Amino acid sequence: MGNCLKKSTNDDISLLRGSESTRDASSSDQLGPPPPYEEAIPVYYPSPNVRRFASQLSEEEQIKIAKRIGLIQHLPIGTYDGSKKNRE
Repeated sequence: MGNCLKKSTNDDISLLRGSESTRDASSSDQLGPPPPYEEAIPVYYPSPNVRRFASQLSEEEQIKIAKRIGLIQHLPIGTYDGSKKNRE
C-alpha cells in the first residue's frame, strides 16, 4: 500500500504535464476540428409523395398527423370551463 497523503514533488508534476501535452498535441492533429452541431428537423408526410418540415405544416395538417399517430385519442373532447370548478 502506498502513502496517498504524500506531498507531490515538482518532478512528479512535470512528468504528468509533459505526458499530457505530448498526448494532447498528437491527438488533436489526428482528429481535426469537430463537426458542426446540427439538430435533426422532424419531417412529416401529410400525403403520399409530399414531404414537409414540421414548421411548414398548417394547423389542420398537424392535427391530422397527430390523430394518425394517436397522440390526440387520450385528450378530452369537450371544452374547459374554469368557472365550473368546485370552490371550498
